Amino acid sequence: MLLRPTAIRARRRGMTVVECALLLGIFLLFLFGILEYARYLFTLHITTNAARDAARYSTVKVKADPPLASTAVTAGDAQFPSTLNYSSTRRAWEVAEITDYLKSRMGPRYGSAGSYTYHADKMISGMNVRVFPCEQTTLYTDPPVLQPKSGNTGWNNAQFTERIAVQVTGTYVPILPNFLWMGNTSNIDIVAVMGSEG
Repeated sequence: MLLRPTAIRARRRGMTVVECALLLGIFLLFLFGILEYARYLFTLHITTNAARDAARYSTVKVKADPPLASTAVTAGDAQFPSTLNYSSTRRAWEVAEITDYLKSRMGPRYGSAGSYTYHADKMISGMNVRVFPCEQTTLYTDPPVLQPKSGNTGWNNAQFTERIAVQVTGTYVPILPNFLWMGNTSNIDIVAVMGSEG
């Protein structure tokens, strides 16, 4: 029995739908993977630029009058090995004004009409911003070791040209956890160093 051309076309139409469904699934998998990775790189880029701006801001505010309010941090976080250098003799400082400045450099919170605008720090959970004068002897070794200055009495007592670091730590949270074996979270640990102008 011979099939009519219309019957053959009808069969092929069904096959085309199946092929499209299979290929569309693979295409969307790659597309969402590329978008998630691009979002991660964008977060790193925005945070790095904001940390650099905050470090520049802190070098100018070293000798602010009145001094900026700050809280000493003496214990590191095991999740971020670079913070394990913090101790009672090597303190870092949480400075609210510098943290606010860093977050403002990541993007505006709200537009003039009250509409929400994109804010990059929403991608980083548990974000901590710490400021400290750097230990000069280990800063210029090979490889360089970035740690708070020993016996420092405050981040704002840094001398002229002494290096001040702004460290941002936190956890990047992807939109689709475990997508393409990316993992639920990724640690972000960014440090920017500038010379004090105080």
